[in-house]
Amino acid sequence: MNITSFNKGWRFFEDRGAFKLVWSVPQDARVLDLPHDAMIMKPARPDSPNGRNTGFRNGGQYVYVKSFELTEDLLGKTILLRFDGVYMNASVFVNGQRAAFHPYGYTAFEARLDPFLKPGTDNEIRVVVNNAAMSNSRWYSGSGIYRDVWLCVGEQAHLQPLGVQLRTLHADENKALLGVSVTVSNLGDLLEQVSVQTRVLDAAGHEVARHETPAAVLLTGENTFSNELEVASPALWSEDSPVLYTCETTLLRNGRVLDMDTASFGIRTIRLDPDQGLLINGKATKLRGACVHHDHGPLGAVSSYDAEYRRVKKLKDASFNALRMAHHPAGPDLLRACDALGVYVMDEAFDLWTRAKNDHDYA
Repeated sequence: MNITSFNKGWRFFEDRGAFKLVWSVPQDARVLDLPHDAMIMKPARPDSPNGRNTGFRNGGQYVYVKSFELTEDLLGKTILLRFDGVYMNASVFVNGQRAAFHPYGYTAFEARLDPFLKPGTDNEIRVVVNNAAMSNSRWYSGSGIYRDVWLCVGEQAHLQPLGVQLRTLHADENKALLGVSVTVSNLGDLLEQVSVQTRVLDAAGHEVARHETPAAVLLTGENTFSNELEVASPALWSEDSPVLYTCETTLLRNGRVLDMDTASFGIRTIRLDPDQGLLINGKATKLRGACVHHDHGPLGAVSSYDAEYRRVKKLKDASFNALRMAHHPAGPDLLRACDALGVYVMDEAFDLWTRAKNDHDYA
């Protein structure tokens, strides 16, 4: 899909009462760009239920509003908003109708917009965030839309966002065998005749592998295509040599490009051995790691590539080679920085199951 930033020009305000919160915008609403942490500028309160976890700052209810014009070139397209992270209990409304709800504050989600959009008028996108139930996370969570937001536009048949998965099936200095899985969504009512092309480019931009599926019928819903590619004499990714390749995936119909996706990745193998321990590319590797929470001091929970790269670079310069995310999935900018700098990541999902650790956490 065509993916562009949707961070600029949001109006923001805090809880003004249940009715006003959802359906109006006060005149004193702030105009700001995302990502944004609504908690970091709040005053510290000694009686905060969050205590030291958030620096004695309270959560609350927040609203972000932005207008969107459905231009003629967007008619008939699939239009999504992708949120990399909103803390927490996020409801997305389009022209007053709820398009999505996502309770977990540390994972990405999408809201499909096109069924609710109207041509020839301003369309209101409204995100209502509820972090009022305290305490929840046992660390500084932040509040609001603290990671990037992306506008994704494509045809009815399109590559699903984050729908390209790559695995290193085998790798040594002579060759690497990659497994590629591509998920294609068809939101139309018609069967589509398509092919999927996958190219692998090295760090210099040279093509080192290519595969194209024969024409296949694309059913309504999700369709998955899998193939394998061989790369000769691969440059293996490791902490000492974080070489990245690019996977370029193209969805075609009768030779015409419907959609395209690019993603960077490293070729490496990981194996646990009872005698040698962790093996990266067949080499015994000791992890020198740190548990890292997602906040950035005075920036609060705001995540940007520059901030994440700075943190990972300082840790790498201090001889760390691994991070454990505490205690939820990392944002995409931090993972990109680790890929670029050669840092291994233990990416946690959560540290709760059936027993709560705070009154309003995710157990």
